[in-house]
Amino acid sequence: KSINKCTSIVGYVSLAFSPDSKHLSAGAQGGKGCVEIWSMGKNNPKSLFSRTESVNSLSYSPDGNYLYIGRYRGDVSIINTKNFKVINTLRGYSSKINLALSDNGKYLATGGMSMIARLTDLETKSVVLKLDSHTTVNAIDISSNGKYLAIGETNGVDLWDIEKGVLVKEFFHNTDAFSVHFSPDGRQLFA
Repeated sequence: KSINKCTSIVGYVSLAFSPDSKHLSAGAQGGKGCVEIWSMGKNNPKSLFSRTESVNSLSYSPDGNYLYIGRYRGDVSIINTKNFKVINTLRGYSSKINLALSDNGKYLATGGMSMIARLTDLETKSVVLKLDSHTTVNAIDISSNGKYLAIGETNGVDLWDIEKGVLVKEFFHNTDAFSVHFSPDGRQLFA
């Protein structure tokens, strides 16, 4: 099967390696946008999947079976990485979706242009934490132990306790934060 590679891409806004490092996914905005999945072999990378779609963020499930795509227009597509078919589309989000999955694959954290960040239980499809009064959510991450949620915004970084639903700490107030990541042990937060 031939694959039409994305064209007219100025730059990618999100990259994600599969947990086994065999695949690299890339997403771009602008125009019609694009999402591609490449096989990372010994030779040059081989395109396995390409679709016109304006993308803001990408994340693999912990088992690598699914790719979550935070779309610029405000929904989340879930692709089965075995057959590259869209198996579900989650709607009702703001535009320019940023997303992160918990290490156990149970929770999906999302945020975007609205002033709301959400934590959704993927098993029950219910919102377990909804945080209002945010500026634009530029980045979001869940700690490896599933205890904390970090939100990078246009006015800094907020650290939330997921179970208690309370704000633990604010960092860099009035400073843009475009990326947030917990260390693998969950003890440090980088922004």
